[in-house]
Amino acid sequence: MSDFQPSQKRALLQQFAQWTDDDQVDFATGILQTMRPNLLGQVYRVITNTLQKDFLTELPYELVDCVLTFLKARELLTCALVCRAWHSMVTRTGVWRILFNDEVRASRAWRDFSSLESTKRWMHMYKPTWNIVYKTFYVGMKQLQQNWEHGVPTRMRFLCNGDGVYCLQYDEHKIVIGNRDNNIKVYDMAGVKQYELAGHTGSVLCLQYDNEKIISGSSDSKIRVWSLATRSCVAILDRHEQSVLHLRFDKQFLVTCSKDHFICIWKIDSMNQYTFLRRLEGHRAAVNVVDFDGRLIVSGSGDRTIKVWTTDGALVRVLVGHSRGIACLQFRGDYIVSGSSDESIRVWNVETGECLRTLVGHRGLIRCLRFDESYIITGSYDQKIMVWDFKTGRVLQTLMGHENRVFRVQFDSFKIISSSQDDSVCIWNFMPQNILPISN
Repeated sequence: MSDFQPSQKRALLQQFAQWTDDDQVDFATGILQTMRPNLLGQVYRVITNTLQKDFLTELPYELVDCVLTFLKARELLTCALVCRAWHSMVTRTGVWRILFNDEVRASRAWRDFSSLESTKRWMHMYKPTWNIVYKTFYVGMKQLQQNWEHGVPTRMRFLCNGDGVYCLQYDEHKIVIGNRDNNIKVYDMAGVKQYELAGHTGSVLCLQYDNEKIISGSSDSKIRVWSLATRSCVAILDRHEQSVLHLRFDKQFLVTCSKDHFICIWKIDSMNQYTFLRRLEGHRAAVNVVDFDGRLIVSGSGDRTIKVWTTDGALVRVLVGHSRGIACLQFRGDYIVSGSSDESIRVWNVETGECLRTLVGHRGLIRCLRFDESYIITGSYDQKIMVWDFKTGRVLQTLMGHENRVFRVQFDSFKIISSSQDDSVCIWNFMPQNILPISN
């Protein structure tokens, strides 16, 4: 039996507690070094259990929320796998709501996703708790972003039997294309043709549609307006002398451009009534592309220049920098992005005319492009589609699936749809699989 009395132990522990950290460590180390090996195992278990204390389960919910907000989504998912108690805390607390509100709610991807009919149906059918909604959509939207940057999209391809697809536009339910065979064709999202519109006597080179009409331009020099309700041509506009290469319209105006070097501006009085307002002259070669907002019109030409005009027809400025003709451009907000047969893409400030950056990567004429605040999507005669980071100009993806020149690209937050001289349409889907759980 030990002669060491309990009162003596207490006094020694009290004295030990008053020592400095270094003195405590030195003393404890000395004791451990003098102990028998079989006793060290017992001490190790005591130390391990002390250090493995689950402090999180003993904190109030409010403090748990505060702690978990310092973690990233992947770390939160790891925490949820530790044990049932941690899984319950991660899914029960408002952490996913905070992450969702801070990083997802204001994004274009969420706006697009929440407006889909499939999303609305899921919300209505299953009426999930908001914690499940926040977690599901936060993780899904983050995975979508990763897929755009370094994932592998799924690809669906279908042929159009029209000797080449020059232009397209799509929505949630349909894809409308313009073919070299003079016809406009409407497909569902599975690639099944629904109907076609015949009337042009040349290739359909450009088109745009809204809820009631399609407006198309052709190499026959005519612009046709089609009613979506009756599937018939309701107006023919005949002001250009050669192929109509591009067009854009909004609720008030239609702007068209042509191989004849001119830009025409029309006032939209009704679906089948259009008043010709003026013709813009100044380009010295075919005007390949136009875009506009309510204030400015931007045109790109084979004469290597981009011109900025007012809707009244006054020339504001000329952007010079491409070494060969301009084949495509988009005007959005403060920026113009242009593509050229010099194989480069340029980003411009529309107000100053300054070229902000030049992107190089394609090995052929840049035939088509679209951009938003995150990405620039380009298609080229080199048969490739490239995804660029809008802010840095870095190449994120190179997609190869067409067998000939890429003529048109359109995209939204989830997919790219492209068309080609190979007479096909490709749908490149970046959406994560099973983003909507089957039940709550």
